[in-house]
Amino acid sequence: MDVVSKTMYHFHKNGIHDDEYFPQNEIIVDDNYESHYGLVLKYFTTGVKNLDGNMVPYNNIIDDYFNEEKDLEYAEDLLKGASTIINGMNIFLREKALEEVRVLKYPNLPSRLHSMWLTDKKGLSFWRKALTNPQSKNPHQLALFKVNVTGNLFKTSDYLIPDDNRTYEAKLWQAHMYWKPDYSGLYADRSEYLFQGKVKILEKLK
Repeated sequence: MDVVSKTMYHFHKNGIHDDEYFPQNEIIVDDNYESHYGLVLKYFTTGVKNLDGNMVPYNNIIDDYFNEEKDLEYAEDLLKGASTIINGMNIFLREKALEEVRVLKYPNLPSRLHSMWLTDKKGLSFWRKALTNPQSKNPHQLALFKVNVTGNLFKTSDYLIPDDNRTYEAKLWQAHMYWKPDYSGLYADRSEYLFQGKVKILEKLK
């Protein structure tokens, strides 16, 4: 939906374009704006650098472990690396499915690859905990900003994100529910908003 001068909230991940987040600054979010997930789709790879500095598929590194005598500590490091890559692949497949369905069926909605994530007051507590959860594979240091937005605002829910444990075909089916949400039975605190347009930073909150 189109909104004009609507007050929302944004959790900013410290270390990413920090110079843009100060009171009264305006940020233009359009198709040139790259979100974290947009960067994942662009740059994700299952390759890693070997000892020679060359990029090789991670499964080759694991295969080498079985072909050579190496200790259990090295195996633990391999498992940690594999977990990170599998998590990255889950994100890659999820975002690819969501964008594929959006382009084909809901092209008027803002892309997750080129949007800023916002929340309302009801979602502040949930999203702070979710984004800083120490059990998360990617916990972040966050700064909370109150913002004023004018542009295209799309509301959906974290509940409707495609599941990591489903096939790609199933993710495509679930993606339709994300882009055409039914809020009955969903908790309001897990709503998420995608936004494209003009964002004015009002203040940094505690």
